Amino acid sequence: MLSPKTVAIAPVTEYDISDTTQPIALGNYIYFTFKRNEYEGVYEYFVDNNTETFNSEEITQQIPKYITADVKRIAGSQAENTIVIGTSADAKTLFVYKYYWSNKEKIQSAWMKFTFDRDVRGFDFIDSNLHLLTADSEGLHLEQLTLEDGIKDTGLDYTLYLDSRVDHTVGSLDNILSTSYDAASKTTTISGFPYDPTDVEIYTKTGHKVVFTRTSATAGTVVGDLTSKDFFAGKSYNMLYRFSDQTLKQPTERGGRSASDYAFQTIRNGSINYADTGHFTVEVTPKYRDKYTYAFNPDSVGANLILNAFTPQNGHFRFPVQAQPEDATIEVVSDSALPVKLLAAEFESMMIPRSRRYGA
Repeated sequence: MLSPKTVAIAPVTEYDISDTTQPIALGNYIYFTFKRNEYEGVYEYFVDNNTETFNSEEITQQIPKYITADVKRIAGSQAENTIVIGTSADAKTLFVYKYYWSNKEKIQSAWMKFTFDRDVRGFDFIDSNLHLLTADSEGLHLEQLTLEDGIKDTGLDYTLYLDSRVDHTVGSLDNILSTSYDAASKTTTISGFPYDPTDVEIYTKTGHKVVFTRTSATAGTVVGDLTSKDFFAGKSYNMLYRFSDQTLKQPTERGGRSASDYAFQTIRNGSINYADTGHFTVEVTPKYRDKYTYAFNPDSVGANLILNAFTPQNGHFRFPVQAQPEDATIEVVSDSALPVKLLAAEFESMMIPRSRRYGA
């Protein structure tokens, strides 16, 4: 008989948890946060049905000082293998965790963050779309961020990345932008913006950027006739990827590899493999020296290229470094709406060993 005398609750595991944040369940896993002084960490809790063991792994152990304190909300999408975290210490930033399981092996465990111009008051997933409630001096705004993998614009093999993007398609009933051409000045006036078009950029749906000049709180002009062309209007944003220190590791006596302090290493060059890419810049900042920038841009002349139309490029981009690993910051940045897909990176180093490691 089920009664208080016959039922007992025995704890099987004990973990610290932030009592102000509701945990989330995705698939067979439960994710919850815990405090780490001025920062926060995240646990991934699961049950192994084969061994009947209850275990939890910290998924922030590689970034112990990345997520700011006082997590106020955590949301996730099982379809996109994505978790989003918002904190009260940084209202304009969302911390994003991207993971991927292959059978029982996690082959991706990556953290990143999205920084917005407005304060994020709330967010949640509906399917693969992250819906945001943001606030600024004008009031509250409801925005949508699509996190679907492999998404492409209609009629294109890629996506043009712009914030607050407005789609202008000739003949479409959903258009909110209107265009008018002035033959005397040879300019097209674009009006009807739902927001102030400061810092707005215009890209045709063939990937060609058109210089835009703001003239009022709802309108602006471009050079040329755009009345019969399809284009996107929106605001550009910066992407940044920073490489970790490229340290050579030597074999250990037990068959593993570990870093050694008894070798002099100088990184000479780096190479990045890319695919379906339009633009990015590699910035190398050596210690006590000026920053060096090396820009990649797509080909402007080629047998498969069309005038004023972007064609995604595949290949590898080589750049010099000439610095020791701990004395150089290497970053890949892009503020273009054209796509950036980095596949791998390789570095060429000159190494002078001062000793050799032997095991007992």
